[in-house]
Amino acid sequence: MLEININVPSAKVPRSISTFQEEIVSLKNKNFIFARNGAGKSTFSEIIKQQCCSEYDVQIFSGFEQLLGENDHLNAFALEVNASSNQKLIAEKEDYKDSQKKLLDVIQREIGSKEDDDSSTLRGKLFLANDSVSELEDKIRGILSNAASIIKNTSNPQISGTSYNITNLKKKK
Repeated sequence: MLEININVPSAKVPRSISTFQEEIVSLKNKNFIFARNGAGKSTFSEIIKQQCCSEYDVQIFSGFEQLLGENDHLNAFALEVNASSNQKLIAEKEDYKDSQKKLLDVIQREIGSKEDDDSSTLRGKLFLANDSVSELEDKIRGILSNAASIIKNTSNPQISGTSYNITNLKKKK
């Protein structure tokens, strides 16, 4: 049978326990701690947790206030572990989620919809920029094609082959 020794005087708790006659308290597999109010049950539980939490899953019942939580969205009460801290964490996450939704709405308005060609939105500006780039690429292709044609057709003296084109011109850059 497993036995755990708790060193009561070495514990770091706000108040010391003078209830135990021995400095070392031995605990067996299952233990029930009961005494009158103010005797040090909670303090002793904290000492056990301090000294054993690295090896064991130590759970301390601290009253129903820690287990009972409210859910305003569902208009209900819930019995759960760490209810009060969980409720606070949930509320913080809900607030953060709401702020992220607002930010997302702003960004989506700035981007615009797929059908939107309004030049004030990012999507509209993207379409205008793409059109401008395509138009400039077409003009550059025309200039290069014209230059390649002049080089190809120059016959006195012959400076290129008869199949000279834009690709050959780009290679010479």
